[in-house]
This record gives sequence, structure tokens and C-alpha cells, in this order.
Amino acid sequence: QYSKIFLGLSGEDILLLSIDDFKEEGVPAIVAKTLFNKLHAGEKLIKNSSNERKLQLGGGSGGRRSQYVYYAPDGTKISSSYPVANSFKRRSNLINNLFNDVCTTSKKYNSFITRGHSRINTLVFQFPRAYFITRIEVCATMFSRDNIRSSYNIERINEVGEWEPLTCFFNTAFDPMGFVRDHEIGVICKFIKFNLSSDGIHSGGGLKNVAIYVDDDF
Repeated sequence: QYSKIFLGLSGEDILLLSIDDFKEEGVPAIVAKTLFNKLHAGEKLIKNSSNERKLQLGGGSGGRRSQYVYYAPDGTKISSSYPVANSFKRRSNLINNLFNDVCTTSKKYNSFITRGHSRINTLVFQFPRAYFITRIEVCATMFSRDNIRSSYNIERINEVGEWEPLTCFFNTAFDPMGFVRDHEIGVICKFIKFNLSSDGIHSGGGLKNVAIYVDDDF
């Protein structure tokens, strides 16, 4: 998607590009850094978006009432800083609910909600290998009756082992039920983390739906 940057440039000219050159073309700072590093490592830069695929994370084990950890069928481990909230409905609040592609219903049991009492709850994804994540779709409105929703941001562990932001912090207070944000990422990640605030009358954090898209050829 950033191939226009390289139009009309020779191989030698391309190697003279700086991070600022990427930024001037409207490339996000984090993506610019990744492109620059991959360029000078001799790695492929221009991806074919037709190779994008959605990670299939539903249908795993764990992540039920009072549990902290969920294991997806592909080996992805998802850890919550607080346990899944208890509910009288079997399907309520499960981490697996994040991947059922349901965003428009107002039914509470189609969401993931913790019973944490901290200002920020975290949800960490540990993938079985590093992926080039093209984008992440997020629905953060969980239950209309009690106005349960979480504001959030997304981070990743960078090359020096530190958490760094992939997105800004999004205030979802005025999001209509079922609203989905599509976050362009464009970075290689082995770990990502959602920082979730406790909004509405519920004290825990949570999300309605998450869809993660990767490009295996990048």
C-alpha cells in the first residue's frame, strides 16, 4: 500500500531513503520505522494485500468464568489481567466471544467482560510466531442496557523487548452499539496488548469483538 514511495527510484536511491522520507509520504511513524529497518535488512517491503488473511482464534479452550487464560486452536495464548466475570448464563463474558463476529446484538453474553476493579485491565495476545499484522478490527460496545463499553489502546512488544503503542487511546463513550474501528497496523508482532478502561456502570474492562488480519508473505 506504500509502493508509491518507490516509484521512479533506482535501487541505490531507495537505500538513501530516510525514516523522515517515509513520514513525509503520510506513513505512520511506527510503520515508517518498520519499513526503514526492513529496507536496510534487504527484506521485502511492498506487500500484496490479496495475501491478507484473518486469524481464526475462536473455538479454543479456557477463558471461562473466573479464568484468566484462553488458548486458541492455532496456539495463540490470550491472557487477561483479571478473571472473566461470573454470570448465570454459560456463554456470558467468555474470551472466546471476542471471535464470534457478533457486533450488532445487544445481548450481554456475546461479549468478553472481566470482573477487575482496576482503572485499566489488560488483554495480552501471544502468537505462536511473529506475524506481520496488517490491521485489527475492534468493537468495544458490549451491552446497551447498562452502557457497558471499554475505551482502549493497542500496544506491541518491540525489538528491544519494550511495550510501545500501535494506536492512540480511543474514547468509546459516544460509539453507537456495534461500532467497529479498523486499525491499520503494518508491523511485525509476536505479542500485542489491549489496555481496557472500565467505562459504564460495570467495573471491569472488556470488548465485544476483535478480528486480527495478517500477511504471511511479508
